[in-house]
Amino acid sequence: MIKCKILFTSFLMVIFVISSVITTLHAQDVVEIDSTIIKSDSNKLITTAYGDIDISGYIQPQYQVAQSAGIHSFAGGDFSEHSNNRFALRRARVKFDYLYDKPESGPIVFMAIQINATEKGVALRDMYGQILEPKWKKFSLLAGLFSRPFGFETNMSSSVRESPERTRMNQIILPSERDLGVMVAFNQPLSGKVIKGKLKFSAGIFNGGGLSSKTDFDNFKDVIARVQLISVRLSDKISMGLGFSGYYGSVRSDSKSIVYFSDGAIHLDESFHNIGKRVRRAYYGADFQIKRTYHNGATELRAEYIGGVQPGTGNSNYTAVPAAGEDIFKRRFAGGYVLFLQNIFSHRHQLIFKCDIYDPNLDFSTEKSQQNDLLYSIADHKYTTFGLGYSFYMNKHVKLVFYYDKIYNEYFKSLQEDIKDDVLTARMQFNF
Repeated sequence: MIKCKILFTSFLMVIFVISSVITTLHAQDVVEIDSTIIKSDSNKLITTAYGDIDISGYIQPQYQVAQSAGIHSFAGGDFSEHSNNRFALRRARVKFDYLYDKPESGPIVFMAIQINATEKGVALRDMYGQILEPKWKKFSLLAGLFSRPFGFETNMSSSVRESPERTRMNQIILPSERDLGVMVAFNQPLSGKVIKGKLKFSAGIFNGGGLSSKTDFDNFKDVIARVQLISVRLSDKISMGLGFSGYYGSVRSDSKSIVYFSDGAIHLDESFHNIGKRVRRAYYGADFQIKRTYHNGATELRAEYIGGVQPGTGNSNYTAVPAAGEDIFKRRFAGGYVLFLQNIFSHRHQLIFKCDIYDPNLDFSTEKSQQNDLLYSIADHKYTTFGLGYSFYMNKHVKLVFYYDKIYNEYFKSLQEDIKDDVLTARMQFNF
């Protein structure tokens, strides 16, 4: 722990020295992202008779030091058994966009393919097509593999997100963020005297398994919807955003036993009728963002809350994938995060403060564990993570990030200590 703190302090001192040397860069060279309007920074490279092709991407090499060797981590994956530090390519993405927008030729067509290639292998991240009606340009239809329309952080690209990773809860309930399905979207500019901004509504039907499943593992589909107000201007310098999300789906039980928690005890629903039964998977969420700009920077606050019912297994609170004879555990969960961003000196320097909490089982507490430790597993631990970071935008193509995750876990009767799983991340990001 002391060693990680010393490393973190040293990194901050080095980066402030670097930033003082490069003061000749202009503020307009920085990629300024308003969180209420996530903007694309790709350049139009190829224009053809059939449409415009854009190529964009980014690379995130990083170095990490963990508090202990072999820890289970949500800061870029688990560490190997005998290692507490590593170099890695966290992400290396290339995206190809195609836009066909000919006024005399019917609807506007947009297609995207995104590939991630790191030392761990090559994987597809996005592949979808979108049809936009050309007259009002308010309605669109998407089909393929793309991000689920749930929550703010889920849909915020890793190329512009300030913290290195999404929250623990987000990675568990919506791993890989993407899924196969079809979605309709509606966009309406708001230019009245009371509200100036944009209203957006999205709703889709998805397989439910995400990228972790190569095919749909049951006969059920999940419905996701989101409504949001984007870039609402409260004044010339203050803007805000607001969103509400809902997720309703299910997984198939492959066992005659379904386990649920209530009043500090485990209850067993056991019947042969449970084989093939739908087990509910339902989430609801709300998010809020507000930003105040200054001549040399900005202050921003974001908050998001998600709750619901998660069908997992005995030792995992990830969404259950049916396996022969394995019982499904239904847990009520809740969590969220608060993120505070503050520019210092100029737009190039940014401090990051983040706190996220994830309670995977609202019917579990340390007191109940003291009474009967055998009723609960590692999947019932509540985690609180405090993040402190600093970003330096050298120019619109290079960003440096130093970030420290301080993680606290709920105690069990058999685990009366905090797991030594803090992580320090030093990352460079190159984008084009």
